[in-house]
Order: sequence, then C-alpha cells, then structure tokens
Amino acid sequence: MKRCILLLFIFILAVTTNAKDLPLYVTYEKYKEGITVEKGRVFYHPHRGMHLFVDQPVIQRVKMAPDRYMYYYPDENIALYMNNRNRILASESLQLFLNTDREDLGLSDLGFILTDHYFTGDTLIKVWEIEGKKKKEHIQIDVFYHQKRVYKIISYSGNGEEIKRVYFDDWQARDHYYYPMYIRVLEDGNRSVYIYHDLRIIKGLPDSVIELFTLPEDCKIYEYEW
Repeated sequence: MKRCILLLFIFILAVTTNAKDLPLYVTYEKYKEGITVEKGRVFYHPHRGMHLFVDQPVIQRVKMAPDRYMYYYPDENIALYMNNRNRILASESLQLFLNTDREDLGLSDLGFILTDHYFTGDTLIKVWEIEGKKKKEHIQIDVFYHQKRVYKIISYSGNGEEIKRVYFDDWQARDHYYYPMYIRVLEDGNRSVYIYHDLRIIKGLPDSVIELFTLPEDCKIYEYEW
C-alpha cells in the first residue's frame, strides 16, 4: 500500500464510484490559522472530472480528467500535464465535500471493512479498517455520526497514532443529497478550514468553461509520468 493512500486515508475514488451522479458548481475559501490562503471556483462533473479556477494566491486552472491532469498558469503561459494513473477526478478537499454523505463514505471502494459500530450517548461511531502488507500500513478510521450526519472522522496508523481528523458542519441539501459547507482538517499540527459557498447543481460543464482550458498555441508545456 502506498504512503499517499495512508496520508489521504479516504476518498480516493475511481471515476465509476462517485457519490452522486450530478454535475455541480461551488466556490470555496481555504484558511490556515485564520488567514485566507486560497480562493477558487469549481465546476465538477462525475465522469469528466474537476475544472478548478484558483483565483488566489496565484491565477491557476486545474483540470482533473480521467486520463490526465492539467495545471495551467495563464499569466506565465505555462502548463503542466501529468498522467492520472489512479483516475482520481477531484482534489482531496473536494472529495471530502462530495463524498461524506455516502452510505459508507466510499471506504469499501478502497478495501476498508466495517469492523465495529457502537453508540456513545447519541453519537454513533463506525470503525473501518484496512490491512496493509506491514503493520504500519494498517489504517483505522473512526466515523462519528450525530442525527444521521457525519460530524467528525479520525484516522489512525497501525501503531495507534492519529494521522488526521476532519470535522464537518453547515450541511446543505441539494437534490436529496447533503454537502458539508464547512470542513476543518487537522493534520501534523496544522489546521486548514474550507468554507464553501454558492453551491449549484448544473446541467453539465458549460462550453465557456471548457474553452478556458484550451491552451494557446504558444503555451510552454511540460509533461510528467508517474
């Protein structure tokens, strides 16, 4: 099992396993220690992937399609291409936003097994685990529910050390599906907060968005395989 899976710990979903078969648009702000570090707009399609416009701190366009990623910096007229070997169609924060209201949060798609569940007061806790080839690659994920909504997830290594915890709040319903408009991530002593706005279900990717990811003929392109 690769360390990247250990760090992300959930929500690495293939193109055929997305939570909801609905294209959507949403804006977001990312904060670290109360300071705005990123702002952007996302157009997401469950089969065609993510088209992200980063407006701060640098102007950047990111496309995550089934075959490859594209990172385009229009001010520098530079683009990077990377192959999408694992067919991941959204950034980690967007995957948290999209998939937390799934029945199993997408964990069974990754090979996790539900090993326990119990109540502490009015809180339901489900325990998911996956075995690695080595003890340190074992991962346990505790999912906390209150009033049928996930409000916290904690992941642990095989040594019982906490890897990451994520908090969810401000749930909004769209087409009978719920999205957490507030996500707080604690990892390695760092705290990141994502706040989402202007959530809309859309018919599909607008042509105007697709055109903005067409590179100029004089664009300098770098390609990477991994």
